[in-house]
Amino acid sequence: THKPLSSWYSIMELCLLRIPVQDGSLEEEKKVHSKQINRIAFNQDQTLAITASADTNSRLLDMKTLDELAVFETPTPVNGCAISPLKEHVR
Repeated sequence: THKPLSSWYSIMELCLLRIPVQDGSLEEEKKVHSKQINRIAFNQDQTLAITASADTNSRLLDMKTLDELAVFETPTPVNGCAISPLKEHVR
């Protein structure tokens, strides 16, 4: 099992910000979309996140590294996202 990360994450327009809980300073900022991020959802242990963006993409991210694991392209802006706690799929 994974321990929850000791940071919290914030959406700032096109970027994800990683901020350690201990001191509240900005640890990392990463641009992940070319247009506004509309929503972000995490898996249960907060090791993965999925984003929904106005740029018509949804991205699956590793939250320790903020590396992109997958991109889901759609013909229209993405307004919502979720990671299933039961199955290995994204909705």
